[in-house]
Amino acid sequence: DLDAYIKDTESLIVSSLEGEILEHEVELRSTFCALAELDCILSLAGCACDLNFVRPTITCDDTPENSTLMIENGRHPLQELVVNGEFITNDTTV
Repeated sequence: DLDAYIKDTESLIVSSLEGEILEHEVELRSTFCALAELDCILSLAGCACDLNFVRPTITCDDTPENSTLMIENGRHPLQELVVNGEFITNDTTV
């Protein structure tokens, strides 16, 4: 009957599709990982733009002993959200 024919055809199509997906599993997983990484990067970029974050400038001295980490007007993203705009930026030198 028609109902059985439709169900059999559907099963064949699904089975064929599953086979094709499995043939490309490695490529699909690699693509999904790249998309997940891109999603994270875009989310972080969106937050950075919304919260006016800036990219740090990293400079290196000739020797590790003379290297210094300097943060001017440092902010903490979670702390800023908690204190409702009353956060005071901090300078730090290490």
